[in-house]
Amino acid sequence: MNRFLHRDLVPGIALLVLGGYMLWEARQMSVFGAIFPQLAGAGMVLCALAMVLRAWIVSPASAPPDGALLRPILMLATLLGWAVILPLLGFIPTSLIGAGLSFCLYWGSFRHP
Repeated sequence: MNRFLHRDLVPGIALLVLGGYMLWEARQMSVFGAIFPQLAGAGMVLCALAMVLRAWIVSPASAPPDGALLRPILMLATLLGWAVILPLLGFIPTSLIGAGLSFCLYWGSFRHP
């Protein structure tokens, strides 16, 4: 299989660019204000490098399992629903509902048909 088609290669490169941008922008902040952006950017760069190297060297591309597209779409719908009902119900009830739905989606990914 072609190494350029691995599913982690493009997100890894995008996270590498984003982490580099975070580090670049943190240079203009004060010393104490730049601590979190520098840590987050450095962590993102290191993890992105690990993703890219793993995609490039170790694992070949594989076919996605059945239902691989349904779960991310349902998670996006959950996040969109959370954002829509947040002003209506408030933070705590909305977050409990969103966490419950996210847990159901997560738990469903381990079920075997």
